[in-house]
Amino acid sequence: MGAKKPHYHCLIKFNSLKSYRQMLSLTGKLHAPNPKPCESVVGKVRYWLHLDNPEKYQYKKEDIKAFCGFDVKEVLKPSKTQQTAMMREIRQYIRDNNILELKPFMDYADAECPQWGMSSTDSNSKSETILTVVDTVPTTVKTSITKTSP
Repeated sequence: MGAKKPHYHCLIKFNSLKSYRQMLSLTGKLHAPNPKPCESVVGKVRYWLHLDNPEKYQYKKEDIKAFCGFDVKEVLKPSKTQQTAMMREIRQYIRDNNILELKPFMDYADAECPQWGMSSTDSNSKSETILTVVDTVPTTVKTSITKTSP
């Protein structure tokens, strides 16, 4: 099997419903293949990046060219349920590993668990939660820790 020819994938999102005929007219002008309906924007972006196929080349989010306000990072942002599960995982890791300071935890998270990243809009509340969990480690364990001002 030979190498794939360079190609593009295109997702066009409208504020109103478009007929197949309207879309065919557009793709015809672009000399593109016949249009296909998109069942899930999130699924399509994940498919393009091969996020669920680690054996394939992993494209970067930054490789996707977005226009007219489409935000790939927003589309791929974890759901509230996923965010809650990640915060549970983070708290468990902090407890299990007696994390006493934020910096070593953040260094670990950046290197080993980038999905724990604090990139969503409510990152301040997440950071405060993590600081609270770190701060509630028993005092007897924390005697050698010196807190410094930010």
